[in-house]
Formats: sequence, structure tokens, C-alpha cells
Amino acid sequence: MALAPDIQPPPQTAKYACECCHHKTPGWKITLEWLTFLAAVSAAVATGIYASITHSMWKEMQDDRRAWVGTDQSMRVVGKVRFTSAHIGKWDYVMMWVKFDVGLTDIGKSPALNEFEVFELYDFTKPWGTEDWQKTFCEDVYKAGRNSKSSTIIFPGITKSASREIARPFKKEPNGATHAIIASVAGCIYYKDVFGHERHTEVLYEPDWSDPTPTLENVSDQPVIVYRIISKFNLIEAHAD
Repeated sequence: MALAPDIQPPPQTAKYACECCHHKTPGWKITLEWLTFLAAVSAAVATGIYASITHSMWKEMQDDRRAWVGTDQSMRVVGKVRFTSAHIGKWDYVMMWVKFDVGLTDIGKSPALNEFEVFELYDFTKPWGTEDWQKTFCEDVYKAGRNSKSSTIIFPGITKSASREIARPFKKEPNGATHAIIASVAGCIYYKDVFGHERHTEVLYEPDWSDPTPTLENVSDQPVIVYRIISKFNLIEAHAD
């Protein structure tokens, strides 16, 4: 007689046969992580605010301690305005020469370093900035100032005398008529403060005539020149940064 093998039948259901156990994160740990994140954000915000306040205070301190270069209210004419004739390119010109003296003063609290200035005559009947040379004049001066080997230092409360002779050409009238000449002086000043920042001062002077009556002047082979005697130039406009 054959005996049936002693084999247990499989279970009818596979309850719990493939049941996974998910471990839940404790609530206290989630709370701690959020508090840590918020603390990091708060620290970053506080650091940004502190940096902003520090930068603002540093800038205010620089502005308070920096150099400021200004000029005299009047530019004195030394001697007499003179005229010469010149041939430039294909045109004949009358050159107007003016020798002047003006003071540059550092009214700030620290030295003005690498100071460099240029003054130029121009026809003041044309508004400032309407001619190409006027638009680029100061920029050219500042470029020259950055590379100048003859710059100076102006200490606080000290006035530097800028005395020189400058000229401007006026085209000869084609019909040989007399030419009325009037001119103003534009000046551009470049320097650095002790914090290494570039600074600029731009000034504009107009003539102050001692005698409003036109004066006649012969210029070698040129026609008679009509001009007004200029005793000084007065400051009418100034910009500084």
C-alpha cells in the first residue's frame, strides 16, 4: 500500500507575505529641521542687512573725509589780451591769447591726489555742449589726467595757483570784414581721493569787461579785430562729483 507524502498544503492567503514596514520620522525631528532652516535664513538676512548698513556707513565716512577741489569765483586776466595770425590747414585764423590766474582749493578733509587740470577758451555765444569738442573736452582731460606724469597734490585748505596762457582760433572772415571776438573759459579738473576714487570738477567762466566799449586791434596782415577789454572772468557754472 502506498502512503501519501506528508506535505502541508500552501496557505490560502498570503497575508503579511509582502508587507513593508515604513519608518515614520518623529515630529520633534521635523520641527528641529525647520527651526534650523529658519535660523539659517534669518542669519543670512541679518548678514545682508549688516553688510548694507556697514557699506552705507563706510560710504558716508568716505564722503565726509574725502577731498573736494573747487576754484575761485573769479579768474584774473594777467596783462593784456593779445592776438596773432595763424594759418591752420587751408584756413586763415586769428588767435586770441589770454593769460590768466585762478586758484584751485581743496575744501575737503583729505588730500586731492594726482590733480590735473586743463582750461580752454571757447565761443560763449554757442551753448555749452553744442559742439563736438565741447562734448568730449572733459573726457579727454580725464584720460590725460590718468596718465599724467606732471600731476600734483593739493592738501586740505591749500590753494594751488593755476597760471597760464591759453589761446583759441577764430576763423578769418572771407570778405575781410572786422570780426567781433568774445570768449569764455571752460575748465576740467581731475584728481583722486585718498580712497582711490576718481573725482572731477567742471567749471565755466564768462567775461567781465572793464570797458563795454569795443576796442580795435590790428593783427599783422589781418583786418582790424573788434573785441572788448576783459579784466577778469566770473564763475557762472560748476559741477563736481
